[in-house]
Amino acid sequence: MESLFQKRTRIWTIIVFWLFIALLLTTKSSIGQLHKFGFSTWVQNFFFQASGAAVWALFTPLLIRFYKRYDPTSGNVARALLAHLLLSLPLAVAHRSLALLLDFGARFVFDMDFFGSTNPFEVLWRFRLVILESSIMGLIIYWIIVVALVAISFYRKHKAQQLSVIVEEPKPNSLSQIKVKEEGVFKLIDTASILSCEASGNYIMLYTTEGQYRLRQTMSQLEKQLGEPFIRVHRSSIINLDFLDSFEHLYQGEYLLKLKNGRQLTSTKAYRENLLPILVAT
Repeated sequence: MESLFQKRTRIWTIIVFWLFIALLLTTKSSIGQLHKFGFSTWVQNFFFQASGAAVWALFTPLLIRFYKRYDPTSGNVARALLAHLLLSLPLAVAHRSLALLLDFGARFVFDMDFFGSTNPFEVLWRFRLVILESSIMGLIIYWIIVVALVAISFYRKHKAQQLSVIVEEPKPNSLSQIKVKEEGVFKLIDTASILSCEASGNYIMLYTTEGQYRLRQTMSQLEKQLGEPFIRVHRSSIINLDFLDSFEHLYQGEYLLKLKNGRQLTSTKAYRENLLPILVAT
């Protein structure tokens, strides 16, 4: 469910989830009719159930964006709940109306004369009471989605808080300066000036605000020596969060990180937990 907050996986998560719900409800309805009438109308039931699921699939991304603006877990809880209440009422009616029109259109295309009319406005008017009654279920589904998003938000914030406690613990061997050798001369550079540390063969390239330097050391050794605000984002790279300019989600836990010096690095899923505090903060 956490993938709902990640742009790359959000669309597929929504599609698969609502398609599964449509198939589940269709099968349940068809089995009920099988016992009652002695035959199954699975395809016709699917038009009805899938139309409702398809509209919810369209509404879900908008609902997530609205939730981020009115998040009950942060800020004014009463204001957020009131905003969701005001949205849920018209959205439930709009959902059932659009689902009915989608069902009507699908049956019209496949030449299934179920509604007895070719005028969509006439169909909406004829089924206006049904729309209002079934909107109650739309309200319930809306608040189920909100509760699920609240649960995800609490989980993400709790995990970020746990990680922040770990990060706040000072590293015993943290360095304020690193000794490098340049043209036979040893030089001390401040770790605060380092933007990134990137593996290059048997060496590590230190990219600083003054230039770049080569260090004969392993990435694991350097990671143990550096304290805040350095984090390991890849097997071969460490970045200074103070110089992180922006980031964007790529695919399944991978992120493109853009530093203030213009360099771009990719984080891997194995080190995603190191980025979690800043991911939750956005």
